[in-house]
Amino acid sequence: MTDLERIKLKLKEEERSQRWLARKVGVSHSLMNMMLHGKRTMTSRVKIDIANTLGEEPESLYVQ
Repeated sequence: MTDLERIKLKLKEEERSQRWLARKVGVSHSLMNMMLHGKRTMTSRVKIDIANTLGEEPESLYVQ
């Protein structure tokens, strides 16, 4: 399972939207959508903010 799939699954499990995640992380909904569809690269800061917002450790959410 890819990083993006894990994020999408976590959002679905928590019944949260990309728009909600974008607001929490401080990016536009459009940018969040592009990142979650692999059209834009996430910065390290955004990856950490997403993990924290979803209540996950970055190491478990972003497996190399």
